[in-house]
Amino acid sequence: MSESAESLRGWWVLVFFETIEVKERSEESQSGSPERAFIEWSWALGCVSCFEVKAESSPTVRTRGNSNTFIFREGVLKYVRARRVDQLLKTAYSMERETIMNYMANSINLDGVRAEEIKKSLAADITEEIGHAQGLGQRIKQLGGLVPGPASVEVGNQIQPTENTTDVVAVIEAVIDAEMKACAHYNKVIKAVDGEDYVTQDMGIRLLADEEEHLVLFRGFLKEYQAN
Repeated sequence: MSESAESLRGWWVLVFFETIEVKERSEESQSGSPERAFIEWSWALGCVSCFEVKAESSPTVRTRGNSNTFIFREGVLKYVRARRVDQLLKTAYSMERETIMNYMANSINLDGVRAEEIKKSLAADITEEIGHAQGLGQRIKQLGGLVPGPASVEVGNQIQPTENTTDVVAVIEAVIDAEMKACAHYNKVIKAVDGEDYVTQDMGIRLLADEEEHLVLFRGFLKEYQAN
């Protein structure tokens, strides 16, 4: 490849990896959402597309630029997909951690005879949610990532425990809301890795099944309490 073609390719490589460094620095100060990460990686892919256009239009790159660009672009796509999955799994991990805290608080705080069944159900679910978080953490590590510590866990996206310790319906509705969000997120995970990572997809399907089971259970509780 000519010197000008090498310079052209090297410039876009530099832009791409500078984008990665900026994103990683931003993640040190605040937890990035999968949606934000996807937008930033899309911008990086735009850089690659621009390089492809320049390569196609440049006589010095036309002979060898296509194969080199293809290899570079495939590497970028692989990196983007890996980081996308990493962000999705870390978000799921944070959601499970927040669920554990909320279930624990509600299973302890609730008062009254009518609350006993809900308290028992929440207390039993805590163990299962811990298992979910552990499984997600293990998969994050297997894929080359690191399990987030307390400072990196993003919480506050679920309905917080009520201060009215006899408001059983409010607790049930909060659980239903959390389970619906979990189901929606695991559907994202399943779709994101479809055809690429069957281990993560299988885990996402199993977790989705568990969350749907909890959702059906608490919707049943809500019907009973509203009827009374």
